[in-house]
Amino acid sequence: KGLDKEILTEVLSMNNTIKSFTAGACILGLASLMTACGTPPRPVEELTRARTLIEQAEQAGAQEFAGADLERAREKLRQADAAADKNKEKEMATARRLAQEAASDAEFAAATARKVKAEQAAQEVATSTQTLKQESSRAVEQKEQQLQAPAQQ
Repeated sequence: KGLDKEILTEVLSMNNTIKSFTAGACILGLASLMTACGTPPRPVEELTRARTLIEQAEQAGAQEFAGADLERAREKLRQADAAADKNKEKEMATARRLAQEAASDAEFAAATARKVKAEQAAQEVATSTQTLKQESSRAVEQKEQQLQAPAQQ
């Protein structure tokens, strides 16, 4: 009986060890499966590109000349960040798309700002050219009058 009890205790101990090992293996396998089938990575590249383009648009004067476009880019970037923070597969796709849209909006805002600045510069050149023409004409008229004045005396 003593030997049977000892064997039974040993079998039960081995059984518990096997159960613990099996449970640990299952947890490890499940964790590996979740990692392999987990959510796609955060769209860091797209988010970074959008941030960079928004900064460039701000430096180009988009706040002044294309404020609505710049604000739209900022809002889409905020939405992209929020979606990425949810860390779900569907949300990562949404975050990627919104970040790409934010980048496009920022590029458009920067281009609009550069266009408006170029138009203003062209207008300033045209105004300066017109002023120079008027001054030149006035100077020619004055010279002609000076040349005619001695002849009339």
